[in-house]
Amino acid sequence: LRYIVLSVLCVIASLASYKFMSYMSTPTFEQNERGNSQLADAGLDLNIGSGGIAEYAKDLILACCIVQALSLIHNGFWLLLLFVPGRVCYLFWVHILAPWIFDPNQSPTINEKKQKKQERRMKRMQNAGR
Repeated sequence: LRYIVLSVLCVIASLASYKFMSYMSTPTFEQNERGNSQLADAGLDLNIGSGGIAEYAKDLILACCIVQALSLIHNGFWLLLLFVPGRVCYLFWVHILAPWIFDPNQSPTINEKKQKKQERRMKRMQNAGR
């Protein structure tokens, strides 16, 4: 029973990814002033670039299909599906959490003595320029 459930989950994940990619690549049309349909947006090209969300959807489809095929050989291959949430957590860390936590653009805290010293230096330079 559990292998049937895993197979159904793989099929659902694959179909959801396929529908998502289909939605992203669907063109939109608008009516122009003459009443004719005109292409407003060509949709997303799923093959351009790397690292986009379309590529992650393709990876999910591939992972599910490969695991389903390998599970015909041995049921232990279902454990390979654990790499999917691992990959999601890794991407979440690399693209969202780590840049937010370790932001190199954060201004360093300046202690008061250094700030006052710098202000005095700026005043001297302004007075010397006159």
